[in-house]
Amino acid sequence: MFQMQAYDILVDYVNGLHPIPSMKWFEVDIVYVPINVRSMHWVLGVVYLAQRIISVYDSLIGINGDNRLKGAIIPLAKVLSRILHATSYYGKNGDPKSEEQ
Repeated sequence: MFQMQAYDILVDYVNGLHPIPSMKWFEVDIVYVPINVRSMHWVLGVVYLAQRIISVYDSLIGINGDNRLKGAIIPLAKVLSRILHATSYYGKNGDPKSEEQ
């Protein structure tokens, strides 16, 4: 089970408390995230917060298959979702899902 206390440092990132100086995620539209794939290769994740989209840029796209990338992205998406919920990100910035319905 996901324990928010174990991820306090991640909440600090969202709230702009770490590293210093830093911006709160409420003040930005895009967050860049380095993502390690199978402890062998790094890709760039670009998180479009308001749209709930993660784009992945991989310099070795022909070598890394979609399944390998999905295996690295799905855990990130789950953690981001929980952290953004815990910090009330969409309560402060609006939730695009509620506008679609």
